[in-house]
Amino acid sequence: MKSVCVYNLFVVALLMGCGGCQKTTDPVVGPAVSDSVRVARQTIKELISPSQPSRLEEETVVVEGQSYRVGTVQQSSYSYDKQGRILTEYNQYFGASSMTERTDSIYYEYVGSAVNIRRVALNTVPKRVTTQRLALDSRGFAEKQPTIFVATYDAKGYLLALRDEYGRTVARIENGNVLELSVSTSPSTPTYIFRNTYDLTKAGLPSIQPIYGKPSRNLVIETAIDRDNFYSIDKNVYKTTYWYKYDQYNRIVRQIARSIEGVALYEFGDNTIRATDFSYVSSPR
Repeated sequence: MKSVCVYNLFVVALLMGCGGCQKTTDPVVGPAVSDSVRVARQTIKELISPSQPSRLEEETVVVEGQSYRVGTVQQSSYSYDKQGRILTEYNQYFGASSMTERTDSIYYEYVGSAVNIRRVALNTVPKRVTTQRLALDSRGFAEKQPTIFVATYDAKGYLLALRDEYGRTVARIENGNVLELSVSTSPSTPTYIFRNTYDLTKAGLPSIQPIYGKPSRNLVIETAIDRDNFYSIDKNVYKTTYWYKYDQYNRIVRQIARSIEGVALYEFGDNTIRATDFSYVSSPR
């Protein structure tokens, strides 16, 4: 399996709040994110490497007493309609990995029980336009996730079940938190098992694209990946730990993620630091 493919699945799993055991075994539902909270802007900063020494908006972040230099790799802004549905995205990408497409706009048009998604790559000649039509259920949630998964949701938009393209259940879910997710890109490749640790006393991140439901009810504080390679299970192939900063309204304004490799460095790459900043559409009165 090529590293970029697995890494993309890893990122998607983090965004979905997928993974394993909880911080406590008490059957506590925990707090939920308010449906009125909408992200207006997201900025992602990553560790600056010797091969990419120059980045925008460089800063130093301190994680567990160690200092890391990070710079901006993506800036995104979003707009929503009066019903809280996403209408537009505008994304800018920076760094050597984004030489072919540095900006794109994504438009969402809601027609009956479906949404038309049109993506325009703005820096290509001619402009590259792709379209996708997704069916929505009666509550406005898309059954098909951005990956290979098919989802069902509860009334609040939290995941109830995830299935793969063959209809097999691939996740263990409890109270809106995905406790375990199994991912394999083909029958001949290993299965990667994502496990999260949640803080059940805190609400999870708000959903930027509400049509895909909510990431998780509670706040993910650690993600670990094991690998089933047909003969044995390699433990702690990769692990990410998260820290959060809040504003005066108790909204998350920064997430810092530190990822370290385990037994299979070649699968996922070097250690990484990612700082993600959020600003919101409006402040509570």
